[in-house]
Formats: sequence, structure tokens, C-alpha cells
Amino acid sequence: MVRVVTKPRTSPTVVMPTPTPTPAPAAEAAPPEPRRRRIVVAPKVAAMMNAPEPPPAPPPKPAARGRRKAAEPPPAPAPIVPAPLQSTTLVKLERGRRTAQALAASEPAPEPLKTSAPAKASIVKVGQPPPLTNDEKRRLAEAVRIGEETRDQAEGALVSYGRWLLVNVFEDDSTEAIENKRSNPVWHALLDLADGPKLRLSRTSLHLAVQIAAYDKRLNDEAFRALDVTRKRMLLPLGDDKKIRDAAQHVSSIKLTAAATQAYVRAQLAEEGQTPILRMTPKAARARITRAAKPFTDKAVLGKWRSQLSELTGTPRQEALNELKAIAKAVADLMAALQKSSG
Repeated sequence: MVRVVTKPRTSPTVVMPTPTPTPAPAAEAAPPEPRRRRIVVAPKVAAMMNAPEPPPAPPPKPAARGRRKAAEPPPAPAPIVPAPLQSTTLVKLERGRRTAQALAASEPAPEPLKTSAPAKASIVKVGQPPPLTNDEKRRLAEAVRIGEETRDQAEGALVSYGRWLLVNVFEDDSTEAIENKRSNPVWHALLDLADGPKLRLSRTSLHLAVQIAAYDKRLNDEAFRALDVTRKRMLLPLGDDKKIRDAAQHVSSIKLTAAATQAYVRAQLAEEGQTPILRMTPKAARARITRAAKPFTDKAVLGKWRSQLSELTGTPRQEALNELKAIAKAVADLMAALQKSSG
């Protein structure tokens, strides 16, 4: 038994009991008696050591006698319900839908347009180009400006060349340049050099340059002189000075386009029962005969025509035969004219 002795104003000390010596048996020597030592502990530790022991736990109650109750089976575990499977695409679509809803909710509502009338929706038909942006409109305007400058330079150069030809080849005589060009040897030599390595200018351009220069001088009309080369060329088939002057004033007053000017000239000629004058040089006539005769001299083309035309029946066969007879008659007339002129 351990006895705890406390002293006032000092730390508690524990006095260990000294066992009483017991006589050792005769055969064996007694062990030495242990010395009693004093142990000093804190007050809290001493209180804990002197605290009474808790009462022992009551024994378990015996089971009641009688019929033995069957053991109840353990409760069945709750069934595990698998979550519905979703494909990766459905998951991504759902996430995208939620993101779009969140963005739409966060963005402020657009302010209504302050217009007096409701804006009309622009309808773009299939096959039409989309409307131009501001940058594309700027580039279009620049392209139009440069194109007009190029046209002015080209037409100005052609008009200047025609004036030079009128003064130096036809001695500044507009009547000679319009009606008697064929009798001018220099003009004939110039036409022979056209479309060649020495003069890469077409015959049409030469005729147009001289005619415009001659009519500018003959008509002496500001309306005709102010027109561009394209519309001047379209007025030349009228042939008469007064008609050309009146047509130039009409075209200039209402600012007709090139296509409208051509339709106007055709209508004027149709009212008078005239057809546009067909201009052709001997060399041009020879070139056309060569192009027309080329299919007839090709054996492969003739064989194909023969096999296809032989399958025609009825009216189409007769129409094809009549057209071939007309071609044969025209060729015979041309051959007779050439033979007569050469003989």
C-alpha cells in the first residue's frame, strides 16, 4: 500500500513503505532489504492517484429460458441502380447548350433601333454575290477610277493617231478620208502592214481612227465631239451628216449608255428600211472565204456530215438539202465573178 503525505506550502511527497524482513529459509540466504525512498509528485497527479477506482461493470444478464428464437437474416443491401449512359457527343451538346444559355443571360439586351420606319430585311437571292464591305467598296471605286483613266488614255491615243493620219495621209481632207480612201496609195500600204510584225494595230482600229477624226472636223458639233469613241463608232452606220449630228445630240442629252445607243441606231435604221453598212476589204474577204472553206476541205468533217445528214428524214432532210443548194449556188456565183474579173 502506497501512502501519500502532503505538506503545506511544499510539494507533496510520496512515502514508500518499507517491507518488513522475513526470515529466510535455512537453506537459502535472505535477500537484502530494499531501502524506502520518497517520491515528490505534483498535486494533480496525486489527486489522480488517490481517486477511487470505478465500480466494476455488471455481468451480462442470462438469456431467458424458453423456445429459442430463430436468428433474423441480415437486411438485403440496396440495389445499385446504374446511371443512364450518355455518349460523349450528347454530353458535349448539353455542355454547349448550358454555356450558350449562360452567355445569353449575361449579355445585355440590344437597344432597339431608333428609326421612323421598320428596317427591311435584306434578301440575298441564290447566285447573287454578298453585299460589299467598306474595304471592298473602296477597292471597287479605285478600280473604276483607274479603268476610266486607262480608257481615256487609250481613246485619246487613238483619236490623236487618227488626226495625224487625216492631216499627213489625206492632207486634212475629211471627204477624201471618208469617201475616197481606196484611191490613196499610202493608206493601202498602211492597211497591208496592219496586224503584222511592223504594225500591231488592227485594220478596224485604223478605219475607226480616221473616220472619227474626219467626222469631228466635218460635223464640227460639240455633242459629237464630247462622246467617247465607243458611242461615236455606233453612230457612224447612220451614214448621213445630219442624222449623225441629231443622234449625237440625242445620245448626249439623255446620256444613253453604249448598249442603249446601239439599240437607238438600229431602231433608226429599221424605220428607214436600211441595214447597217457592211464594210470589208479585199484581204478581209479572202480571209472569210478561207475560214468558210476549211470545214469543206477536211475529210473527217465531210465524212461526219455525210453520215449524220443521211439519217435525216422528212422535212429536216429537205431543209438541209435546200440550204446546201443555196450554198452551192452562192459558190458558183463567186467563182463566176472571179473568172470574169480574171479573164
